[in-house]
Amino acid sequence: MATSAVAGAAGIALIVGSVGVWRTTDELGLSGLRIAGTGAYGFEQTLATHPIGWVLIGLGLMLLVAAGAAWFRPMWSGVATATLGIAALIGVLVLGWLLPERMMFDTVQQIGADQAFVDLLGPGWGLILSTAAAATATLGGAVSVVLVEPHRRARPLLIGIVGGAVLGVVAVIIGSWAPDGAEIRIVG
Repeated sequence: MATSAVAGAAGIALIVGSVGVWRTTDELGLSGLRIAGTGAYGFEQTLATHPIGWVLIGLGLMLLVAAGAAWFRPMWSGVATATLGIAALIGVLVLGWLLPERMMFDTVQQIGADQAFVDLLGPGWGLILSTAAAATATLGGAVSVVLVEPHRRARPLLIGIVGGAVLGVVAVIIGSWAPDGAEIRIVG
């Protein structure tokens, strides 16, 4: 039942990391601005919504369901854990590490900065936790499939990898969407 523990822990960590700080702004003198996976908050209002954080919360909740399923179908729970982990890992790597300016496009425009501003922001604890949780789910699910069904592991692993890659691309597409037209009003 190691799959259950790994999936459950990864799901909780992914949810916590998604609402945690993804980019630090204190060193730039913007301590009132908090950039999380779910949005940018500060100056007494929500500045922008980042859909990738909400997608990761959904994937984290599905990991919790996969943790419960491990008691009934351990191999397919491992496949689901690996699939969800790959999808989350793709979303975090692309929008959190490789292209953070795409996730924070609205916020950067609203504060009057340019795209170079994003390069000055360091990674926060939420981004690191989300990355670790996604990687843990991916590896834990894959190891679970191999250990539970050593003779029939090729097809389930292939399903998990392909399904995770497709779901990861969908997560990036949804996570890149900028639904807000909100404007920052600095009070004071």
